[in-house]
Amino acid sequence: MMEWLSSILGVYMRFFVMSAQEVLTLFGYFLALTWYKKKRKYYILRLALVLLASLALCIPLGILRTHYNVLPVRIFNTGIILSMIFGWLFACYREKPNELIFCFSGIVAAKNLAGYTFALLLNIFGKDDLVTMSFFDDYSVVRDWTIYWIIHCSLLFGIYLFLRKREDLQNDQMTKRAVILACFTYLFFSILTTFIRHFQAESFTLSVCIKILLIAVCACILVFRSNLLFQSKISRELQITEQLLYQEKKHYAEMKDNIDIVNMKCHDIKHQLTNLQGKLTDAELSSLSEAIKIYDSNIRTGNEILDVILYQKQLYCEKNEITLKYLLDGKAFSFMNGSDLYALISNALDNAIEAVMKLNNKEKKIVHLSAIKQENLLSLEVSNYFDPTSPTALGTSKKDKKHHGFGIKSMQYIANQYKGDFSTEINGDIFFLSIAFPIAK
Repeated sequence: MMEWLSSILGVYMRFFVMSAQEVLTLFGYFLALTWYKKKRKYYILRLALVLLASLALCIPLGILRTHYNVLPVRIFNTGIILSMIFGWLFACYREKPNELIFCFSGIVAAKNLAGYTFALLLNIFGKDDLVTMSFFDDYSVVRDWTIYWIIHCSLLFGIYLFLRKREDLQNDQMTKRAVILACFTYLFFSILTTFIRHFQAESFTLSVCIKILLIAVCACILVFRSNLLFQSKISRELQITEQLLYQEKKHYAEMKDNIDIVNMKCHDIKHQLTNLQGKLTDAELSSLSEAIKIYDSNIRTGNEILDVILYQKQLYCEKNEITLKYLLDGKAFSFMNGSDLYALISNALDNAIEAVMKLNNKEKKIVHLSAIKQENLLSLEVSNYFDPTSPTALGTSKKDKKHHGFGIKSMQYIANQYKGDFSTEINGDIFFLSIAFPIAK
């Protein structure tokens, strides 16, 4: 049957099988490493069609190899097979082009890492991978192909655990690097690898050395991809943090203006109360005076920004039956930029207040804030009770997870800018946040 099909197609069946095996293996890695992406409509049908089209393309590639089994043709065939991956990606997934291109390098590197590792294992067992794929003296289709796929699947599982992070490139610089990596991967495995393997049959030792080199290159590509994703994640978090800090700066300016207006109005009302004496009872005057005191800021820490923050948080705490205690040397924060100081203290208090808001015990609805200067060190500490059994005990409970949960990161970011030592600690049901800032004497 095989001979008849070979004569009809005009192709040496071994070359067709080699190309088809390469396509099927690549397709397996393609599925394993892209299943989580946004799929296009009729995804299963698309997969079937691209696979059938790719296998059909192996026929003319096999014919070409049959009649022209030379190095340029081998390079051309390998290049065409690798190009199929781009077709699979764009035909089956509706992701950004840069992310699909980035995915290409992972598929190719993962497949070749596993493939060359399998070939190296054959060499270790004294077998020539150019002659056989069996670890044994005899060849058994079921046994040897089972071993082949077990090794590939085991290696693929390990690679998947390494690559399972969602690919999300955040800026143009990362995209350029991803494209460069994809181009390098394509050229290396279509040209250089084919060229190198063309001469590996000259020496068994040379063949082993080449495989070790290629495995190292594959590993480097995967590590570089992982590093790009990590840098992209850090870049995204930094952008969000800076955006939040900018919003905090605007919020501070608005709050300061509002507090100035409220204080001015309270001052006017207090003068008006003297004119109401004799017209209102002492109880009514006392009640009005107490109401005014709530909004009349008498917080004096030595730092106007801290006064604004504490005024704002004090009002909120009184409304929600939370006790806010503070001991601050406001002048010690003179080394910090105003917007940084506002964002730092405001975020620290917001997190603490959010934690105690979840408590049912009113006696534990207490937030402590202290900042003490000792020689050349400023120690800032915020402490509060929290519910250790709550699933969001130390995280945000807000619905917008994309832009919330960055409070701690923004505080760390600010602390690092001023070379501060940032730390958190849990003692039972009490959470401590501490920052030690080095300051000039």
